[in-house]
Amino acid sequence: PPPPPPHTPPPPPPHTPPPPPPPPTPPPPTRPPPGLWHDPIEGSDGCCRTDAVGVSTPHASTFTRAWAAGLEECKGRCLTNLQTCTAIGYNRVSQACEVHTSPAVAHTAAGTPCTCLLFKTAPPPPGAPPPPPTSPPSTPPPPLQPPTSPPAVRLILDTDMGCGACRDVDDVVALCALHALADNGEVELLAVVQDSAPPAGAGVISVVNHFYGRDHIPIGAYKGSGLTLAGEPPLTFVDSVLKAFPSPIRNASQVPDAVDVYRRVLAASPPRSVTIASVGLLTNLELLLRSGPDAHSPLDGYALVAEKVALLSIMAGDYPTSGPRFAECNACGCFNGADAVSRATAAAASSFVAANVPPSVRTIYLGFRDGDVVRTGAVMELCAAPANPCRHALMDFRDRAGWGWGPGGRSSYDPLAALLAVRGVSREGVGLSECTQCDGVNSIDPKSGKNEWLPGRRSNQSYVELTDRMRAQEAIDALLCQPRRRRRRQLRWVSQVSRRQETRSPRRGPAPQARAPTGLLGRCSRSRH
Repeated sequence: PPPPPPHTPPPPPPHTPPPPPPPPTPPPPTRPPPGLWHDPIEGSDGCCRTDAVGVSTPHASTFTRAWAAGLEECKGRCLTNLQTCTAIGYNRVSQACEVHTSPAVAHTAAGTPCTCLLFKTAPPPPGAPPPPPTSPPSTPPPPLQPPTSPPAVRLILDTDMGCGACRDVDDVVALCALHALADNGEVELLAVVQDSAPPAGAGVISVVNHFYGRDHIPIGAYKGSGLTLAGEPPLTFVDSVLKAFPSPIRNASQVPDAVDVYRRVLAASPPRSVTIASVGLLTNLELLLRSGPDAHSPLDGYALVAEKVALLSIMAGDYPTSGPRFAECNACGCFNGADAVSRATAAAASSFVAANVPPSVRTIYLGFRDGDVVRTGAVMELCAAPANPCRHALMDFRDRAGWGWGPGGRSSYDPLAALLAVRGVSREGVGLSECTQCDGVNSIDPKSGKNEWLPGRRSNQSYVELTDRMRAQEAIDALLCQPRRRRRRQLRWVSQVSRRQETRSPRRGPAPQARAPTGLLGRCSRSRH
């Protein structure tokens, strides 16, 4: 028989790969939907608390002050800019905004009283197991850092204070707003100088300084030649304020030359640390730039300004041009009956300053049209007591000037320039933005005071444009309505005056009776401010 076929083993079974591992479960979402943001104090949905100034958030966030048009925009801002925090609340003990994670404080950031947002975790689904307990961290958390805030702007205000060719009440508003900013720690007032001739302006400056408890601030007055007392007298609020309120200085004869004050303050300041807000004629600045060495500094005025001044904010002119038929008052000094000598002095000073500010000093101009449409001050009738000289001046202007008052109050040329000098160019802060594609310099005619922006290469000069009128108005009005911080020195001075009146000699007559609500003495205990 034939041999059997060789044995062949059966083919091995085909290899089957192991089953793939189950896909990883996605981590639970770390953030809830926007609808779960909640205000823990007010109890309403939302992540921003709005006050008279705007929506306040800590300085640690990517925006410090932001205005939201509505709840949804507010939620979007919080979700976009505050990704790392779970809650922000106001700590009444430390008086600061704090960023929280769970019940522990992550860090503290300087800010204004607010409750901006709260992270509210979504409830677990039905039937879900409870989360495992978390073990305490092996290392202790780092210590809390003390809150930090930007340094105060060191500022000199140069103003005509309702006197001279450009008489107006907005100079008082500017000075009152700066004192409120000083109460906030945003500015340090180094000096206030008057750039017009009428002597009563220095007295009004002293009244406001005294009301805010800052009699130590140096005051100077223009004592050069070329400005006369011809023309219309100061506005009625000047004499009214001086009669109704106390102050250690009553007129310009009691203060030194403004140039001397400028040089003394600048010489004692660190390099590039001073900001100047010029909201009147440029007469003082011209004489400062022309000044020579003295006992305060071996530098001449030009070199002293170049070394010490970082920013110059000027309210003068109009931009990009004042036009062939118009000259703004601070640039020309040519309104309210000013004579030819005063007009020539003011226009020449403006032209000289515009052309001779050192290139190291950043110079920003605010024009007439931008300040004209921002109306402020009317709110003081409701938010301030009659014993407030700022309110007194505004109400006197409204009732007796016969011009310039409208819905919201008076135009805010000078307050806007002062606010710009402190808070800078920010749509969130002051409603202004720096012009774009406007490289060049400002040119002021030395005879007429008319100005024109000359396009050219980039320089140290620029001008700002109003981008949000309501925001600018609200920022200034909020400062005017802000309660002042009463100081011990001021209370001691009022107490001493009261005792002197009570013990007045019979030969000089009995002590006067308490006056009407316009006076400060006798009303400070009943005043909200």
